[in-house]
Amino acid sequence: MAGKVATFVFLLGIGGAGEVMLVYRDRGPWYAENGVDLAILGWMVGASLAVAVLIGALLARVHPRRRLRLGASAGVGLALCLVMTGIRWFFPAPTVAGANAAFEVGDVGAAESELVAAEARGADPLETAALRARIRAKYEARAAQSPKRQTDDERMLASLGEFSLKTDTNTVLERRWENPDNQALAQARVLRRAQAQLDAAWLERDAFALRRIAAQTQGLDPAFTRACELRGMFAEAESCLQRENLPCVAEGLKLITAKQAEGAEGEADPPALPLELAALFDDFETAASTLPSADAETDS
Repeated sequence: MAGKVATFVFLLGIGGAGEVMLVYRDRGPWYAENGVDLAILGWMVGASLAVAVLIGALLARVHPRRRLRLGASAGVGLALCLVMTGIRWFFPAPTVAGANAAFEVGDVGAAESELVAAEARGADPLETAALRARIRAKYEARAAQSPKRQTDDERMLASLGEFSLKTDTNTVLERRWENPDNQALAQARVLRRAQAQLDAAWLERDAFALRRIAAQTQGLDPAFTRACELRGMFAEAESCLQRENLPCVAEGLKLITAKQAEGAEGEADPPALPLELAALFDDFETAASTLPSADAETDS
């Protein structure tokens, strides 16, 4: 019976020792990081053991002298553990001098946590104020030297051109911009990139590339998209003419005429395209007029 009670008391004491350690750590960051919480836990566990032995000695059926010796030993052990816990509770203690030492070696975080703990213990206000000013100046100097944090708008602007035109168009139209001026700047950059690709594709009369540019920039600028589509149709019709596929040319010219009719009021066709369209019409009419005569010569 005495053994069971002593064991229960010891286990209960271990739980209490843990609570005492947590109370010590909760005194502030300095105590949690630089304190002696494990030492306090150890001494409190020792005190729990001493209490358990003392209670066991009182309840055990042993000779009175043996009970007295066990009780005295447990009492001395308990007193020693409590005294050492008290000493470790107050020593070591945070000081302004310790905070200054940490600051001098460059550990500003440790210096600040020890300074806060020292202030809570009633340190000299003049000394704490002087050190706090030095810590603040150190933080400000670090902030001035560190690179400026980019905003979301700046990151999106920097990402333009890294991926496809479609991705850039989605960035401009679908992402949330904090500043409308930045969104307008992004739109202008994407249009410049698209215009460069359009010029290269138009020079090569690459109908597929022209249609792709129109699709990837859909919604960015209606006039630009219409210009891409018209040029793509023209390049396709011109390719059909070179292959002497007159039905394909006729269909292409029909699509071009319809697309021109869709233009907004006052919206002009792409520069130089009307003249090239006129030339294409002439070439088509010439080819269409000569084709029957060529067939007739073949029949004859």
